[in-house]
Amino acid sequence: MVRRAPQMYKSSVVYLSIHKSCLDYLLLPFVLFCNGLRVPYFAAGGDLRTSTFRFILQKLGGIFLPQRCTDSAGRCIDPITRTVLTSYVEKLLQDGQHLHILLENPVEDSGYHSSVGIDWLAVVSNSFISGGLPDIAVVPVSISYSSTVDKLHQKHKERCSVSFWAVCCTLFEIFRHDLGCVRLDFGQPFSLKEYAKNKKFCLQHGGRPVEELLLPAVLGKRSEIVDCEKTPWWIQNCVSNLDAPDEDRCLVGSLSQHILTTAVSCCAIMPTALLSCLLLYRHKQGVFLPRLMKDFSWLLEEVLFRNFDVGFSGRLQDIVLHTLSLLRDCVMLCCASPNDLFVFPKNSREAMIDLALYSRPVLSVFICEAVGACAVNSVLMEMKDCAMNPEFDFDVVISEEELNRKIFQLFHLLPYDILLLTPCHISYCFCWDAVDKLVQVGILTMEEFDHARHACDTKRTRISEELLWKPTDDFMDSDSDYDDDLHKRLFKLSSSSSSPDYYYFLCSLLRPVLKAYAEAATFLLDFNGPVKELAYIEDLYQYLLRKASETAFYECATRTLATSAVQTFKELGVFQECASSVFQLSSTFDSIENRRKLHHFIQQFII
Repeated sequence: MVRRAPQMYKSSVVYLSIHKSCLDYLLLPFVLFCNGLRVPYFAAGGDLRTSTFRFILQKLGGIFLPQRCTDSAGRCIDPITRTVLTSYVEKLLQDGQHLHILLENPVEDSGYHSSVGIDWLAVVSNSFISGGLPDIAVVPVSISYSSTVDKLHQKHKERCSVSFWAVCCTLFEIFRHDLGCVRLDFGQPFSLKEYAKNKKFCLQHGGRPVEELLLPAVLGKRSEIVDCEKTPWWIQNCVSNLDAPDEDRCLVGSLSQHILTTAVSCCAIMPTALLSCLLLYRHKQGVFLPRLMKDFSWLLEEVLFRNFDVGFSGRLQDIVLHTLSLLRDCVMLCCASPNDLFVFPKNSREAMIDLALYSRPVLSVFICEAVGACAVNSVLMEMKDCAMNPEFDFDVVISEEELNRKIFQLFHLLPYDILLLTPCHISYCFCWDAVDKLVQVGILTMEEFDHARHACDTKRTRISEELLWKPTDDFMDSDSDYDDDLHKRLFKLSSSSSSPDYYYFLCSLLRPVLKAYAEAATFLLDFNGPVKELAYIEDLYQYLLRKASETAFYECATRTLATSAVQTFKELGVFQECASSVFQLSSTFDSIENRRKLHHFIQQFII
């Protein structure tokens, strides 16, 4: 399909890929060249700043902006330069050249939208909207590495720049050590013209602000389930050209969300992702090798069952042993007996962050079940007798209404970068899928009402006189024989032996994000404002590091999570902007009691 895309759509191709390493700039052109396809130009990101490396990449097809016209993140801030850039890119695509854009932030921020990438996408989109390009073939690209080939995410700098020396060191490490393999997957190409026709709903269905949806629940006010959408980030906080019409900016934002979700969904799950996930979220205290192999096989089957591909094959024992060698910097092995090996992760910040980085793709596989499991934990937390009790009380009955309420709350709290849903995916469908998948995997079992008819009995009863059609002015009685009570489902925790472990594993997948949010809420208790946003994020990051050194949850202490927490609190109405990039607490959260309620609201989802 990629080969036929230029002829099929009679247009140039724009490759939109995720960003996992500094080698991504060279890897896609190399693969396309080896397969006889046209090598694309590539849009340089904000992490390429050294003059030597920029000069080399320019000779290989890199498009760079003058550094004097960009901000600290690499975004174009000069309108004249943006106009020239738009004309240049439009001319390239008119001439039949192709373009490669990275949509994710580099390395540590991988999985989160890049403001620079969205700006480049806006340039391409503006050329199409203005009529300069009749159509563009868009190809999602996913890149998977067996191991981290660069260590930029372990540096303590605010933003790491990719230099020529860093790339040389990375290449030297590749030839020096066995770093596994890398895999590229191409998604289904599609027409930007057709996409734009089908996305006219982005303004009409803008949703409601997160503050309006969640603030009553945060403050302890019970409200009806609000099964409506929250305002997408591309409408509320779009980072593309602010001078463009709202409809054009929404098109760019929804397109980037759709591409990132598609690329992640077709991304191959590597063995290091599965093993890191098990060691970090299921066997943090260590595990014997036979049990680790058994759990690896179980997790592999669960991933394949959900129609995700994997980037490895072979005998189970060989795969696990080879993966342990790739994770040699993150794990330790002890010989408990001549024929038994004990494996446990290193209790260091670097090792934990590496494991969290490797295991991140697994969250996208289980995101529905993870949100549902955390919602179940929230319901149990409200039942003080069984909350946080290692001995599950399987007789606890959970109503579907209450479970849906908690799922909606967590769904609205988490950012789109974590949920990784397409713009057309609605919250009600996500909630329904989460509950059904918890039943499907055996964590919840459905209870029947004590009623003459079972809830699953769909046989219609005879229509009686009371159910005949009423006069048009009588709206008090229903004209249907549908019994609402029969379809209010009740659930219990499954009594199977594997259910508690599976339940704890799913809850643990969202623990880094939720725990970082909870610590950020604790940090709010000592807020002294107004403060600059970047300064506050840095202070919060240092606070997370101090707490991680006490609790050993280093995977929860990253600058990315600190930034995400601040952005979520802004959407929730905790902060209000009083000047450019300066904010203070809103009047609602001036009260220390309400700040404690915010912490309690987040803490209820953490096991």
